[in-house]
Amino acid sequence: MASMEELQQQWEQASAQISARGNASQYGQYQQGQPFPPPSQRGQHQLQHFPPQPQHEQAQAQRILDLETELLQMRSTWFEQARQDTQIMAEQKAQIEHLEAAKQGLETKCNDLKDANNGRLMRTLELILDSHDEVINQNNTIIRAVQQPDNSDPALQQRLQERDQTILQLREQNATNVTLMRQNKTSMRVHYEEHARATKQYRSEVLDEDVSPEFRLTRRFENADNWNQTFKLKDAWKAIVDKLVQKVQRQERQTAEKQSQIEEVQRQYEEKQRQIDEMKWQMEERSEQIIRLVTKCDRLETRCDMLKRGETEEDEVFPDTR
Repeated sequence: MASMEELQQQWEQASAQISARGNASQYGQYQQGQPFPPPSQRGQHQLQHFPPQPQHEQAQAQRILDLETELLQMRSTWFEQARQDTQIMAEQKAQIEHLEAAKQGLETKCNDLKDANNGRLMRTLELILDSHDEVINQNNTIIRAVQQPDNSDPALQQRLQERDQTILQLREQNATNVTLMRQNKTSMRVHYEEHARATKQYRSEVLDEDVSPEFRLTRRFENADNWNQTFKLKDAWKAIVDKLVQKVQRQERQTAEKQSQIEEVQRQYEEKQRQIDEMKWQMEERSEQIIRLVTKCDRLETRCDMLKRGETEEDEVFPDTR
């Protein structure tokens, strides 16, 4: 049987090793969520003191907390940026659809106006040519009748009256055509000026840069072919739509790049989360080891007290140390 001095020395060595690992009872209470029962409640001697937790464990826990806070902030920033990009893309697509609809409506209106005016002008021209041929024929008849000795033919007088009526009708028709042409030109001028103001306002409000110079509309309606002015309107709107489409395409490319960055940061986030989980697992493993050591220490302390009272043999106190 070992002497009391040897047992006391072994107990002091075990207590020193446990104390060097930190306050195990407090650490176990923090990890397990319940206080570790002291030996005094089992009728045993209670440990008096454990040193505080090592600093590297506190630093490791603080590092985990900092990483989690940083990841939450990064995730909030990414989600807000993605929401703003999605809203901007939806607004720009709606603007493109509106411009495409306006463009189609303008082209349809121009084609209808061109067809209507061309048909009206062709019919007027045919009437003028027919009337001109008729007048020429009547004049030839009159000339032949004048050259004849008897110019008092009733048929000739009737033809002269018919000629005068025809000339009067042609003059009225010509005046009507002139009025229609003036109205058409006035309508085209108003239409042109409205679109010139609209294109200028849209370029200043929507586009960051102006369209090509050859597609800029002047504020003054030129005295030229009306259809050329109409085609200039179409080209101006087409240039604006092309510029807007290019702008949207650039923004789509930028959005794709941002999405790639978000995926990369998400991958980094997952990697950091894996590191955090691994560190937590290591801390839990160390907590379990410390709890086992504390339990063994309490059992050793109890057996030492029993040895001091002479109640236990050496092989019963240390059965696993032979």
